[in-house]
Amino acid sequence: MTNRSQSPRLGPPMIRRLDLAAAVRRLPTELEAGNAARATLYASPKWRNERRAFLKLHPACITPGCGQRAVVIDHRDGHEGDWPARFWNQKTWQPMCLICHARKSRAELTSWRGRGHENLYQVSGA
Repeated sequence: MTNRSQSPRLGPPMIRRLDLAAAVRRLPTELEAGNAARATLYASPKWRNERRAFLKLHPACITPGCGQRAVVIDHRDGHEGDWPARFWNQKTWQPMCLICHARKSRAELTSWRGRGHENLYQVSGA
């Protein structure tokens, strides 16, 4: 039986070395964290089922003068701000063809960068 009144003696305090050459883990930017969250949602079975049903009801691109087959559901309000609360709201969805959606997304990204967010969005190779 050990005597609790006698605690083991602790040795000298440990000295830690700081390795300045060690790899530093970079925290994800707001955009990267949002992209990861969206990727999870877009890969979910719930999204695939909702998307399929929505495109069945809305088969044509909503862009005026386009009329191509819709293959993308665009979130009209984009993915800024409180997007998780709006993600499943079908009132904010619109059917689009791939080309029109790419144009809209490019315009949104250009506008977003113009507001001073270019440091948060890094395209590989750019």
